[in-house]
Amino acid sequence: MSMNFMLGFVPETDISTFGRRPDTPIDFDEASRSGAKGPSAVQVGRHVLLVDPGLDLQRLPQLVEPPTGTVLVSLGGTSDVYVVQSFGDDPRLRVLAERELAEDIGTPLDVETVFEEEEDPEDGHLELFCRLAGITLGELWNLEWSPLARGGFFGRLFGR
Repeated sequence: MSMNFMLGFVPETDISTFGRRPDTPIDFDEASRSGAKGPSAVQVGRHVLLVDPGLDLQRLPQLVEPPTGTVLVSLGGTSDVYVVQSFGDDPRLRVLAERELAEDIGTPLDVETVFEEEEDPEDGHLELFCRLAGITLGELWNLEWSPLARGGFFGRLFGR
């Protein structure tokens, strides 16, 4: 199965910053599906996790300065391109295209050791994200995600 969505890890942030819709929470499968109406978020401890099947998160660093420690992970299974990008004092950009390292800028994140353990790029990038969040892959799939409101944080950023 090819996964095509972005994940965001925003440390030390409250989910209220992002403007949740009052809908019934949805599971990860529904939140990451291409038919989703936009990004969704969940609070995990002191951090917010985001999933965005529309890939709008990739525009985030061009519009605002992401909080230090924010990490974006792109899974592009259809195009076979996977990206890890972090922000702060020591920014990081790692782009894997067709199983070759296309860009490798900055100091690798500690969780990137997962790439030595996982052969499949999708599995490796999902596991990297889970390690950042301090959860397991099973927990990721079982979290209750809240779709974000059109007028919330992303709505203001992306004109929705």
